[in-house]
Amino acid sequence: MKLTNDSIDLYLPYENLKKYRPFSRITLRVYAFFIMFSNLFTPKNVIKTKRTTLLNKNVNANQWVDKIINTFQITKNSEKTNLIVKLKLNNTNYHFYNLLQKKIATLIPTEANRPTIDLKIIGEKAPVQKKFFGIVGGVGPLSDAAILDLTIKKLYAETVKIHLYSSPPPRQQNFITLLKNLWNYCINLKKFLRKTSINRYSIASNTAHLNFNFLQRLARNRIFNLVNQVVENISASKTKNTRILILGTFQGRKKFLYEKLFKKNKIKSFSLPLKTALSVQKIIDNVKANKNDLQNSVRLVNLIKKKVIQAQKQDKSITHILLGCTELPLCLEFFGKDFQKKLEAEIGVKIINTEKTFAKIIANQISKS
Repeated sequence: MKLTNDSIDLYLPYENLKKYRPFSRITLRVYAFFIMFSNLFTPKNVIKTKRTTLLNKNVNANQWVDKIINTFQITKNSEKTNLIVKLKLNNTNYHFYNLLQKKIATLIPTEANRPTIDLKIIGEKAPVQKKFFGIVGGVGPLSDAAILDLTIKKLYAETVKIHLYSSPPPRQQNFITLLKNLWNYCINLKKFLRKTSINRYSIASNTAHLNFNFLQRLARNRIFNLVNQVVENISASKTKNTRILILGTFQGRKKFLYEKLFKKNKIKSFSLPLKTALSVQKIIDNVKANKNDLQNSVRLVNLIKKKVIQAQKQDKSITHILLGCTELPLCLEFFGKDFQKKLEAEIGVKIINTEKTFAKIIANQISKS
């Protein structure tokens, strides 16, 4: 089917995937091999980064955030790629982290230039011997902060032990710098995924699941696949008429992140044309940079309404819209926490919020561990 800017495509066949591969499989496997055995190939000074621990004091949220911003000299448009900030919070002030990420996003809109935040949430009554639950974040620092908040609210917070590693992956750099920063990024991520103090992991991002197999190897098979669980939940409640429109990142659309899983589970799904997927990516990028204003949110709402109407005209009426990027729910929340329900009632379509779904799944996993 030809891609146009005003149509909704049905799932594209697997053979169309080949033309979207940016690197050969051999290149990726060689790179992955060196990462897996990095301790044999990497001199210590290559992966050395600035690490500092700042424990929270008895201050309010704004004072705490300002203290960290000043201590680590996080200024307007500064470059903090190799800065790793270690923090500890508890069950009464874990929400400080959300404010910190919003402040950092305002100061450094380019996500790849932001520092890595290595955060431990330890409840005041958490047993010392209890292991942490690890969350891999950073692909969208604002959304993984929101997921963390939602997750803890679903748990008995006084006994919770969560270790969040929010490290923005390197992007938008020249090739040599990109390889160097990508190497450091993978090495530090590997250290986090190999921690013996952590029992299980989840990835707080939809698109990052494109690299799930690689990350799973680094973590020695301790990562729970949230995207698979989202699809399984939908599959368990599907009907013969279930039809899902997928909204997500441009990379997720190109690589058919959810489309392949829906086809495997015999669920009918629709993909946006690539040009429209680029428009959605711009909306997501604005949210990532903490620039989600009225215009950005209206753009998303109008796109949703337009695609629902187009689907009806083409006799491809949809029953669900999957927000396949955790930044998209943040965009809708500009109009209030209850806006999603109002929008569902207006368009007659159920909206699947992966931010809330991820938080619910993670909370269930923590409760079982």
